[in-house]
Amino acid sequence: MRSTNSRNHDAILTPRQFIRQFAPSLSSIQLPDFCIFSLIPHLKRYFSTQPVTSSPFVFKSVLYFFDKPVPHVFIYGGMGAPVAGLSLEVSIELGIQNILILGTCGLLNHKIQSGDVIVPERFIREEGTSLHYVPQDISIETNSRLNKMICHTFQSHQISCYQGLHWTTDAPFRETTDKIARYSGQGCHSLDMESSALFAISQYYQKKTAAILIGSDHLSDTGWIPPQPSFQGISDRIQEIIPLLPEILQAF
Repeated sequence: MRSTNSRNHDAILTPRQFIRQFAPSLSSIQLPDFCIFSLIPHLKRYFSTQPVTSSPFVFKSVLYFFDKPVPHVFIYGGMGAPVAGLSLEVSIELGIQNILILGTCGLLNHKIQSGDVIVPERFIREEGTSLHYVPQDISIETNSRLNKMICHTFQSHQISCYQGLHWTTDAPFRETTDKIARYSGQGCHSLDMESSALFAISQYYQKKTAAILIGSDHLSDTGWIPPQPSFQGISDRIQEIIPLLPEILQAF
């Protein structure tokens, strides 16, 4: 196991201690370098290939191991920055090096359609988790090469993809008209509850990370437009995206 302890020398509770106390069955597991870290529950049903094996994970989640095209693990990380962040940090403790985040997001740009793909470049941080890893006055870095590669992959398959400023909040019922008008005026495309925290943790541990977020509902200073019934447009897009993930992983 490649321990994170060198980065947590001053922490009272480390990821390794958490595993030993609350998930001892994970202690002997070495995860592969590549990880699809999902923020969408029940996503495994979209995969056409079957995992080689599976193993229980934290928060009643499950690790699914695949061996093609490169050995990688699929993890559902949970909802919200604190839970997803803990899941990611445990995963890093268990060995992952390259992280592809897959989630959904709200849209602030009316020109972007539900089902289009957002690749975050920069962040407006309104969640608390990231501040414990990267101070507010330091920018969270994303990998421009990976961002461009992801958008090129999707655009070559006629899937609209946008890079840009992304807003992460831990208070979805405080997405106010003033904030939406201000952030959209700054060129912000999208928002969710996890991404900036996950990138902050990845930056803290120096792991290569990119995110694919599928546009869902729309927000503007005039109101909220919910996603299609049963999230049909998003489900359709997920089915198109999943077969492309191995190609993206290989390009890391």
